[in-house]
Amino acid sequence: MYGIHKGHHKSSYSEDKKKTNKDTTLSKIMGVKSPLMQKKKKETIVVVLASIDTSGSMAGRRIETALEGLGHIVTNILRHGCYFGCFVFNTESRKLHHPLPYAKLNWKKDHFKINQAVGGRTAIYDSIVDGIQECQQFLGEMKCHGKPMREVFDFVFEHIVITDGGDNSSVRSLKSVCDMVARPGFGHYHLCVIGVDLDSTTHSHMASITQPDHCKLMTAKNIDELKKYLNKASDDLVKVVIQYRGEKKEWEGTPNQFNAAFENLNLNAL
Repeated sequence: MYGIHKGHHKSSYSEDKKKTNKDTTLSKIMGVKSPLMQKKKKETIVVVLASIDTSGSMAGRRIETALEGLGHIVTNILRHGCYFGCFVFNTESRKLHHPLPYAKLNWKKDHFKINQAVGGRTAIYDSIVDGIQECQQFLGEMKCHGKPMREVFDFVFEHIVITDGGDNSSVRSLKSVCDMVARPGFGHYHLCVIGVDLDSTTHSHMASITQPDHCKLMTAKNIDELKKYLNKASDDLVKVVIQYRGEKKEWEGTPNQFNAAFENLNLNAL
């Protein structure tokens, strides 16, 4: 029969316990935590969500410029460990696809569908709320090795909204959007609204929505300024991706230097 013979076998548990107690004592003396006592830090996933205005007034150079800026983000900035989801809004808010991992993105397909969606009115309030609810659903339903993703990873959500007009088609009210943005129900959510040629009323409404500290509003007067603010959003996103998907250091480069910088980073593909 198999058994444990007293005097011939030392419990590995007892050895581990003695080692842990020793580490605890040293930690108290030295004022630092030993490797045995440190919790393993979670990886951080960066989720970028775009809500693009495809109302009739966006036709032509506005939608082309928006797509150029967004395409740069998807193809040149996102890396493994990043997800990208996309909504379009005109008379209604519509999801093109939920956040997908970088390896499964197809920007050419997204580009085509966004172009095909141009026309109609503007339901920006609905699209912002739909985007936040998509983030909530993503956190609640995504699994990794049978566990909820939020138990395995930390998340940062970057929500980029591009528009040129006031809401005239949403089911939700301005107040309900402001409340949802202020309290999305999860942490590390950042909203960036980029508006072009907004009238004073629309600008006031967008300012109300983006009042919380985790939000920002950039308003362009023309196409050239729209390009500038899209580049600014790209630069900001570069810093986020470098911070959470690479080393903890300040990024002082430009998107054009991004690929070279990544060669020196230790990224883990999911």
